[in-house]
Amino acid sequence: MEKVPIKNSKITARKESDGNAILFDHEKNSIFILNQTGLFIWNLCDGNHNVNKIIEKISISFSGIDKICINKNQLNNKIGLFLGELEKHEMINFIDN
Repeated sequence: MEKVPIKNSKITARKESDGNAILFDHEKNSIFILNQTGLFIWNLCDGNHNVNKIIEKISISFSGIDKICINKNQLNNKIGLFLGELEKHEMINFIDN
């Protein structure tokens, strides 16, 4: 089984004009700010993409950007940490696929 992240339905996302986004948790009256990469990952937390698919899509989507000098293990770790933070703040949950 693979873990699949899914957005907490109680969270509202608002994309800002700079390409970043703000996640609102109305029950806790808290926010979580995402940069463009975080927003890209957030949009893939739809219950249809497991963690490996998210990593694959990030690799493909950002492969042409010269500033990204990161190997696959580093990418896996960074995405895992980011998803862990979203889970810790109850912005997402994981389901088994």
